[in-house]
Amino acid sequence: MFIYLAVFALSSFFTAIAQYSSQKKQSGAFLAFSSIAILLPVLLAAFRDPGIGTDTASYGINVWHSVLTNHRLDSLLHQYNNGYFPEVELIYLALNWFIAQFTDDIHVLFFALNLIVIGFIYKAAYDNRHKANMWQVMLFFNLLFYSNSLNLLRQYIAVAIGTYAYKFLETREWKKLIFWVIIMFLWHNTTIVFVALIGIDILFKIKNKKINRIIYASIALSIYILFVHFDEILLFIVNRGLIPYRFKAYLSQYSDETFFDTTSTLLAFFMLAFFVYLRFYLKPNENKNELTTFFSYKAIATALNLTSMISKFVFRMSYFFSNITDCIFLPRALFMLKEKSRSRYYIFSTLFVLLCTVFWYFLYVKNGINQVIPYKSSILGIN
Repeated sequence: MFIYLAVFALSSFFTAIAQYSSQKKQSGAFLAFSSIAILLPVLLAAFRDPGIGTDTASYGINVWHSVLTNHRLDSLLHQYNNGYFPEVELIYLALNWFIAQFTDDIHVLFFALNLIVIGFIYKAAYDNRHKANMWQVMLFFNLLFYSNSLNLLRQYIAVAIGTYAYKFLETREWKKLIFWVIIMFLWHNTTIVFVALIGIDILFKIKNKKINRIIYASIALSIYILFVHFDEILLFIVNRGLIPYRFKAYLSQYSDETFFDTTSTLLAFFMLAFFVYLRFYLKPNENKNELTTFFSYKAIATALNLTSMISKFVFRMSYFFSNITDCIFLPRALFMLKEKSRSRYYIFSTLFVLLCTVFWYFLYVKNGINQVIPYKSSILGIN
């Protein structure tokens, strides 16, 4: 367990030095420290034994072995078109095939997959460097979501790209946003949730109080309907071909991961309370709209996360919201506080780091979610 915490701490430390180097316009130092900050968690993922991460032990290993036994691309495409790989998208299969042309070592595949995830998260941190501390972006990601990237091999690439591409939604650069949404769909069908996020963000930005009230009430009603008529809604979406047939596996089955719901919900409410606190603590109208957006996104993420009480795995849909709220919005909110009161900034920063660490411990260490603890690596001699 301690190898994860050591890597998370070192990655955040080198990220902080990289941001300082960027502020001093030391491009060489920035690139060097950024490379270390990125490579530390990437190599940790690459060196792990197959089986660390639930999905890795299922389709991850199976697809890799299938590609190794069939190097011909046309043959693989034929198998794909005939449903031989029902669990994966074509781009994931293509990446496996490409890497298999050079090596039969699955650790290279692990390296490539996690490099994509960490690379996009780090780019999102860099893009927010004037609004947030980059080290906080990386630390909150590592504590809250890094373990997901070892498990959800395809979906978390889509989530990481969405976290990066959110900036184009903020700046209303629609062509760039559409491009990245298409790339996200190539990696995972659940990108439909990010499309919903885009629609919700557009509605939030309508500057009319009466319409805003109607929008908020409609979203609240939609969430209520989702909980009450979850099975009917899911079946409708699947039968219309919007998401693959395999998502019928998400139909109602009460989750036995109750503590997961409790832990994540408590952290979410602390975060929501912090956004409300800032809303009143900062000067009137100062960052008012931005904090309202932070709170609204987190409230939706929390509601989606609570769907685990209905279906065991559907809470994964919340990641498109929660990755943005927890890795981008929370560091931004702390940065706002820093400009007002450094002492309160240090207190709340310490509090959230501790809360996220407790979350990581109970979720991944004590309850064994994603099967990433204990860490095992034959390469590093850790068994």
